[in-house]
Amino acid sequence: CSCPTGYSGQLCDPCNRTCPTGNYLINSACSCAKCPLYCKVCSNSNTCTTCSDNYTVNAQNLCDPICPANCISCTTPNDCTTCKSVYNPTTGLCDPICPA
Repeated sequence: CSCPTGYSGQLCDPCNRTCPTGNYLINSACSCAKCPLYCKVCSNSNTCTTCSDNYTVNAQNLCDPICPANCISCTTPNDCTTCKSVYNPTTGLCDPICPA
């Protein structure tokens, strides 16, 4: 037989477990599992509600880095891969390109 949400085990005991930050509760097993990458609070393995510092929840409910100023795309908050025009990605940030 299966237990209702929030209960587990052969006798369907209530699950009173609290998971640490970056983990979520799997009620059916009364165990904790890891949230998605860079996620602090999630409801399951695919749905983040609060991201780590310098990250933001995207349309797919996962965490994207908040890119530095003048950056179009980045892999982490301090590693810009594409800068706006007239900027050059040096040291992971976008520095102005000085005229020659």
